[in-house]
Amino acid sequence: MTIKLLNNKNNNLRIVELNNPKKETPIVKKTYHKYLEEMAKKRGLIVKGGRMVNPYTKKISDGNLCEESILGRCKINKFEMVPVPSSNLNNIVREKAKKEIFEFVKKHQPDNNKSALASQIRSFIQKEIEPIAKKYHQNIERVDFYTAVGSPLDYQYGIDGWIEIKNNKGHIKKITFDLKTGNSQKAAYNQQADVLLNVDVDNRKIKSLPKETLTQMFNFRDKISAVYEDKLKY
Repeated sequence: MTIKLLNNKNNNLRIVELNNPKKETPIVKKTYHKYLEEMAKKRGLIVKGGRMVNPYTKKISDGNLCEESILGRCKINKFEMVPVPSSNLNNIVREKAKKEIFEFVKKHQPDNNKSALASQIRSFIQKEIEPIAKKYHQNIERVDFYTAVGSPLDYQYGIDGWIEIKNNKGHIKKITFDLKTGNSQKAAYNQQADVLLNVDVDNRKIKSLPKETLTQMFNFRDKISAVYEDKLKY
């Protein structure tokens, strides 16, 4: 509360109490089902069985199937309260909210994620970045992969997953990525990932996507390595 002194016409002081303007909190919480419904509505979709589907065909989009097949999907109960940014337009609010959302997503990884990327990423990436780390007098202790598919990081930040690289001193570098398909419906403000991974979707081959996607991982690995070296420079 603030107090302001004002002079009236008789030159007598008058005390006026003013409430502090309400500060916008960076995080609000909603049930996962309600959150999905809001995100689906913005895309002209509906929610069915915990997925966004076409209201006419009742089918999940090929882009979403592709993301889940390659990366896996976060395991979140429909009635669970999920943290979301209180504003999509205020960048300061969005950035403050991001840290808490990352921690939430990390705790909701799918059990024994066996997606195409998750099962390959650790050794595949680590072998490539170890020489880079040594160049900067560091050793890689571990490489961890996280999916963000189906979470607020996916729908509001354009982040489908990330990789955490921990060195022998305990320092962690986080590299986020976004999976782009031909029919992506992500909003214009969703351009925050460090790396873009482009995947061509063949509607007839959704079930075989993991095998086909692995052929594109060399490009993905090279992009991750380049971003990692840039982060080590600063």
